Amino acid sequence: MAQGNTLDSYTFTGTNAHVTSNTKHSPTTVDKDLKSITIVGGCGHVGLPLGIAFAEVGAEVTLLDTHPGRVAEVTSGEMPFLERGSDDAIGPVLESGRLKATTSIESLSEVDVVIVTIGTPVDEFLDPGVGTFDKALASVLDAMQPGQMLVLRSTVFPGITERLSQEIASRGLDIDLAYCPERIAQGYALGELSKLPQIVGGTTEKATDRASRLFQMLGAKTLDLTPTEAELAKLFSNAYRYINFAISNQFYMIAEKFDANFHRIHKVVTSEYPRLSGFATAGFAGGPCLLKDTMQLAAFNHNDFALGQAAMMVNEGLPSTLVKMVKQRHGLAGKTAAILGMAFKGNSDDPRASLSYKLRKVLALECKQVLCSDPYIKDETFVPLEQCLAEADVLFIGCCHDEYKHLKTDKPIVDVFNFVLVTGSAGFIGGYLVDELLGAGYEVVGIDNFSKYGELTQASQQHDGYRLVTGDAKDVDLLKELLADCDHLVAGAARIGGISYFHEYAYDLLAENERITAATFDAALWAHREAKLQKITIVSSSMVYENATEFPTVEGTQRTCPPPASTYGFQKLAVEYFAQGAHEQFGLPYTIARPFNCVGIGERRAVGDRELLSGNVKLAMSHVVPDLVQKVLKGQDPLHILGAGKQVRCYTYGGDLAKGIRACIEHPKALNEDFNLSIATATSVLELAELIWQKVHGDGKPFNYVSDDPFPYDVQHRVPSVEKATELMGFRAETELSEVLDEVIPWIEQQIELGTI
Repeated sequence: MAQGNTLDSYTFTGTNAHVTSNTKHSPTTVDKDLKSITIVGGCGHVGLPLGIAFAEVGAEVTLLDTHPGRVAEVTSGEMPFLERGSDDAIGPVLESGRLKATTSIESLSEVDVVIVTIGTPVDEFLDPGVGTFDKALASVLDAMQPGQMLVLRSTVFPGITERLSQEIASRGLDIDLAYCPERIAQGYALGELSKLPQIVGGTTEKATDRASRLFQMLGAKTLDLTPTEAELAKLFSNAYRYINFAISNQFYMIAEKFDANFHRIHKVVTSEYPRLSGFATAGFAGGPCLLKDTMQLAAFNHNDFALGQAAMMVNEGLPSTLVKMVKQRHGLAGKTAAILGMAFKGNSDDPRASLSYKLRKVLALECKQVLCSDPYIKDETFVPLEQCLAEADVLFIGCCHDEYKHLKTDKPIVDVFNFVLVTGSAGFIGGYLVDELLGAGYEVVGIDNFSKYGELTQASQQHDGYRLVTGDAKDVDLLKELLADCDHLVAGAARIGGISYFHEYAYDLLAENERITAATFDAALWAHREAKLQKITIVSSSMVYENATEFPTVEGTQRTCPPPASTYGFQKLAVEYFAQGAHEQFGLPYTIARPFNCVGIGERRAVGDRELLSGNVKLAMSHVVPDLVQKVLKGQDPLHILGAGKQVRCYTYGGDLAKGIRACIEHPKALNEDFNLSIATATSVLELAELIWQKVHGDGKPFNYVSDDPFPYDVQHRVPSVEKATELMGFRAETELSEVLDEVIPWIEQQIELGTI
């Protein structure tokens, strides 16, 4: 998330929803009439992933393309564009001989199936430009032989398939013909081809059956329509999305006109109101499909499509509206503007129909200079990001590339909101995390049932960017509702406590937390598939290393050392396996954050804590720092500690842990990784006790202590390696224990007076 002087009154949100592509299509039995496939336009965004997928299941695939450069790239094993999962997939199928690329049309006559994936753009009058498509199809038909099947995958003007069927009949060709529209999100095809139902519009029953079997080879479900219905289904789908975005963009413009915050309105009206679950957020509706297909539908209906044409006016007018708002509030004359991201969507290298280019044209009329930058698109007119940050007076985020999440600048930013759901947001670590995220410009939704501390009020609840929902993290439907508009999920909710909890609630710590975990992942999988959730960040625990014997303990040791003995530690290890399973089976991206011994203010007497007598002092706290601070403040002498005091911990400030979790959310190198989040300094319990004693009593009172019997699960040594978080994310916890205690001791003293602990 970009940091800086964000222009909240005219920021806006993109609405792309994706499925991560880590799916490998397993080899299957290929029907004898589907063994060989040629894909026309095979090195393009639609054809190439489709070809890789068919080759992975055992078909022999030829990619036919008129661009020699792309054919050469593919033949060498290089992808000509970004497609998640393809870099690992293309090499093996090329080496196996099941995938090859060519510019020779002769390959068409030698295969069982020909799939056409070339595009059909609209012309300068916004009418379908079918000339190139017709010429290509004529060449295809000239080369085809009886018994083959022809599948149209391109978006076409309704009636094209039936017209082509008549042309085939007039030539006396005995081939099967079907229209099967492409439905994938660009860049995520390998993950979606087997998951999304494939629409099949065969011109005969035989063609429908054959085309259905073709896509069922990929593991996809197929749905039958007539050819014209299938053609309209594709146009309806894209026009619906385009109109839906226009509704939100129009509402955004109206809200801004009257100095109202669209995003606050959107957040409120969609909260716990399922009738508006499809209400999109505002943002650029660019790309090569949505506008084009909406205009194709208008042309098909003899330009009697006022709704679609109005949507075009709204969506295409959004760049001008943004510039107008910036101009009115800050002025642009004589200033330099920079546009970061010229692709039509985040983490893509495709500039086709990107509204960032329209934004550049509008800004050029108002500004002294317009700089453009994009890490994925090669353009000699673009400049490095560093130059934009140094020279621009105002920054526009054209699309939400990951590279822009870590911007640090004091320049005004027209940015994209990032929405985060934090479960357990009223908890100890959750409170620090919410403050950190709000300070970084995120919109935060929190959910908590206040089961640990009871209902309480936090300062963050007054922040305009924070909405706290009282609810149970085991409620899957509620989590889905809250995740519907969120980019990130931090799974922090858990039944949690200190060492006494491990014995008092051994069953609950396992059973209750397992229910929370399952519900959270069920909702996350839905949101990643159906909404726009990018990733889940799991707050695990250092207790997964409960039986580790190597120190400092590196990430991965939890897989090799004996499993935790406590039910709490065992369940936290299970949480990490949930992340692994959801990623392996469904492609859900994740990051595991493993905090060590959080210390700070905000920890109160837990609702379930039983008062225990520790020496002459009754306590209802289960973590060592507040336990010792209370006893020292209440005058206990000698001070009672558990065991000999040789237990070694790395006491880490809650604010540092929040920064570490935020790094896990944001950093590209955190994807599908796990991190120990901790200060590097190790401190024994006895050293901790003496430090607290000295800070409370000074040098005038000698330190005395006695040892009480320890709890069975009181781990003696817990010291992590912290190099991975530093090397990959640049994160290092730096607040030393002495500094933390200077904050914690006065706060606990105040809470004792108030009776909250």
